[in-house]
Amino acid sequence: MQALSWNPRVPRDSLPGLRRLARREGLGMFGFYERSDNGKRRPLGLRQDYVPVFYIEPVAGNEAAIGFDVGSNNARRVALDLARDTGKAIATAAINLVQETGKQPSILVFRPVYINGQRPKSLAARRLSVMGYAVGVYCIGDILSSALGTGDGPQTSLAIYDEIAGGFSKRSLYAWRRNSAES
Repeated sequence: MQALSWNPRVPRDSLPGLRRLARREGLGMFGFYERSDNGKRRPLGLRQDYVPVFYIEPVAGNEAAIGFDVGSNNARRVALDLARDTGKAIATAAINLVQETGKQPSILVFRPVYINGQRPKSLAARRLSVMGYAVGVYCIGDILSSALGTGDGPQTSLAIYDEIAGGFSKRSLYAWRRNSAES
């Protein structure tokens, strides 16, 4: 696991209040941002609401994620909306983390948190009462490398691809090979 975070749902007119809270919480340089299609940091676009990374643990190594509006990215937004609407923990498709310096694919798992801690019965009520999301951040390569290890054993290969719409995408999620000492 790379990190755990709290990402509140923030209506546009509440952004200044959250920025003040961040500064009171010791996040002096806190600011909101999103990423352009080419990965460059830019100011937030105009939307009804935002879902910025507010608290993240551990902070070390994840500083670049603080203030990032996860709702500004389509893959993340799809998972956010599905989590909000179903009340279930939902994982994103494979993504690149804003704090990742390499190209390792990762996933985020969003768990909606509702006002009063209860999942409302109706879809309309769930959409209105979501306060934010508890988020797990997982790096696919780190998980699989740890699970597969590097011990002795027969020659083995493993390749994992992101499956999209019933076919295989060209995005490799992970490739691993163990060569036997006898090969």
